[in-house]
Amino acid sequence: MIKKIMCGGLLLVVILCSGCWNYRGLNEMSIVSGFAIDRGQGSNLFDVSFQVVDLYGNVKVEGINGKLLEAHGKTLFDACRNAKQYIVGKLYFGHMQLVVISDDMVRHMDLLTIINLQMKDAETRETLKLVISAGDTAKEILSHETLIGSTSAFDVSEYIEADNRATASTSYKQLYEVYSTLKSEGIDLTLPAVMNVDNNGEYIAKLCGTAVFKGERLVGYLSPEESKYFLFAVGEIEGGLINFPADGQGRDDISLEIHENKTKRSFAIEDGKLVIKIETKTDVFLAECGVPINPMDKQQIAALEQTAAQTLADRMAAVIKKVQSDYGADIFGFGNMIYKKNNTLWKTIKSDWDTMFPELNVVVNSKINIVNSAYIKE
Repeated sequence: MIKKIMCGGLLLVVILCSGCWNYRGLNEMSIVSGFAIDRGQGSNLFDVSFQVVDLYGNVKVEGINGKLLEAHGKTLFDACRNAKQYIVGKLYFGHMQLVVISDDMVRHMDLLTIINLQMKDAETRETLKLVISAGDTAKEILSHETLIGSTSAFDVSEYIEADNRATASTSYKQLYEVYSTLKSEGIDLTLPAVMNVDNNGEYIAKLCGTAVFKGERLVGYLSPEESKYFLFAVGEIEGGLINFPADGQGRDDISLEIHENKTKRSFAIEDGKLVIKIETKTDVFLAECGVPINPMDKQQIAALEQTAAQTLADRMAAVIKKVQSDYGADIFGFGNMIYKKNNTLWKTIKSDWDTMFPELNVVVNSKINIVNSAYIKE
C-alpha cells in the first residue's frame, strides 16, 4: 500500500512539473545576437549597442537580419533596462554569441568590471566570445554587414572560431576562459582584435590581430603575423601557413601549410638565472615555391626545412622580445608554467615576476618536417 502511495505521489509530481516553467513566446522577446560596449559620457558610464535579430522578415529569402538598438546607462544593467524604452519584448541574451568592447573602454576600466553582467546573467552563455574593437568604437563592428551576411555578430563569431585552422591570425577565448585566465597566476590575457576596413567601397569587420592585456587593462596589440608566432609559442597553432625566403633573406617566396605542430615548453636554472626553453616540431606540406627547386632532391628539401625552422624560431623569439619590452605582459604563461610545475619556486619569485619577465632569457628552437611536396615519388 505504501509503495502504491509513493508511486502515485511521484506520478503527480512528474505531471505538475512538466513543461517550461518560464515559457515566453517569440513575440515577447527580442533576441540579441551581439552586444557592443563603448565608453559613455557625462553621468552615463556606458554606451551600449545591441544587434537584435529581425524575426519579422522572410528568413528563407533574406536570411537572418539584425537591427541595431542603442541605449545608455550608469551601469550595463541600467543600460539594458533603458533599452526597454525602445522595444516591446524583453531583451533575450540566450543566443548571444559576441560581445565587442571598445579599445577606449578597456584602457580605462578593468575588464572584469565590464563583463560582470555577462558573468552573472542566467541567460548569457559562458561560451560566447569576447573581442576588442581596435577602431574608434565597438558599435561600428555591429553597424555594418559582413561580406556574406547581414548579422555581423554571428558571422564574426564564426570566422574567429575558424581562423586558427586557416590563417592563425588571432587567438580567442570564450567567456569562462577569460574569467579563468584573469584569475590564474602567472599569465596575462589575450583577446581577438577586430576593426572595420574598406572592402571595395563597403566597410566590413576584419580580424586585425590580438589584443594584449596586462592584468585587466588593454596595453597593446600584436599584428596578425605576430599573432601566428605567439600561437606557436603557446602551443595553440592549428593551421595556417609559414612563409619564408628560400635563401634565408629577402622576400618570402616559399609557403608551407601547417599540418601538425607540437610545442614543448620547459624552464631551468642555469648559472643562477631562470631560462625558459621552447621547442617546436612542425609537420608541413610544401604548398608553393617561388623559386626553382627539385622536390625529389632530399638535400634541397632538407635545406628548405632548416631555413624554415630557423625563420620560425627567429620570428617567435622576436615576438616574445617585443611583448617583453613593449608590454611586460606574460601572455605566454611562463609564470603559470612555473606555478604548476614548481610551486615552491613560484612562491619565491611571484612578487618579483613583473620585473623578472621583461628580462627573461627565452631560448627557442624549431624543427620543420616537410611530409608532403605534392609530387609523386618514383
